[in-house]
This record gives sequence, structure tokens and C-alpha cells, in this order.
Amino acid sequence: MKATTAILIATLYLLAFIISIHTQVSESLVYFLFAFSPVVLIWLAITVLKDKSEEYPEMDEEQEWGYFHK
Repeated sequence: MKATTAILIATLYLLAFIISIHTQVSESLVYFLFAFSPVVLIWLAITVLKDKSEEYPEMDEEQEWGYFHK
């Protein structure tokens, strides 16, 4: 799964959580969404860190990480 898809899913989940709080939907639904939110955020972090879909150039021996303008 691409990182952008995971970010979109996690954002929609957290928006649904916030909207359910403000619209005073079922209290048990809000508690469930709150309890499950750490799982969503951990899944998001792991997915973003493992995403290999973007090709990054190899740095020269004299280059430092993040400084391509030397």
C-alpha cells in the first residue's frame, strides 16, 4: 500500500472520530473509535516508513544527508 493511501485512510478515520464527537452520535461508537485510534496511527506510521514506491537518488561520498546542493 502506498503511503498516500494510508495517510488518506487515517485522516478520514480521525475526521469521522471528530465529527462523531461533535454530532453526539452513539457514545459507544465514540469510545470504540477512540480506543481503536492508536492502532490506526501505528499502522499509518509503519506503512509510511515501509513505503518503497518512491525512488531516491544515491548520494555521492561527499554529500551529506539532505544537502544535495553542495
